[in-house]
Amino acid sequence: MVKPWNMGILTITSEQVETALNNGLKRHNVQTRVDMGWPIEKAITQPVLRKRRLRYTEQDEIEAQLNGILVGTFRSRVNNFKWSVERAKTEPINHISQRGLTLMEWNETIRGLKQQLAETEQWLQENDVPQSLKKAFDHSLVKQKKEITRLEYYVKSEEFI
Repeated sequence: MVKPWNMGILTITSEQVETALNNGLKRHNVQTRVDMGWPIEKAITQPVLRKRRLRYTEQDEIEAQLNGILVGTFRSRVNNFKWSVERAKTEPINHISQRGLTLMEWNETIRGLKQQLAETEQWLQENDVPQSLKKAFDHSLVKQKKEITRLEYYVKSEEFI
């Protein structure tokens, strides 16, 4: 026979403790549930949910990097998008070419982004913006500049032509 669990004001009986243990629950699980307002019967009978994560090795991460896929992208593909490990580490990142724009359309898009960036920078210089917002704008501008550079590189690459 197991000892009862004393949980502050509440004591869980020996029978309830056995039920909890038979359901794979630890004292901490039951205590947390009771603290959240669960009824005792539900707290000792409902099993703990476990997240299903596909397992991969460090070698899989290295292979993904060798294939030009960032580790974070690899992990996200496996854990969030439920891709197979093999697909996640081998399928190339090809999100730009899926847009199907012509060279002239890409150049027009880049020009528009540069114009928008210049207008935003000018507006920031002309207006008194609080420091906290200025930091957020600066961060956003850096991201926009990187995106423009990435698009320019893509348009100049041989893959596009």
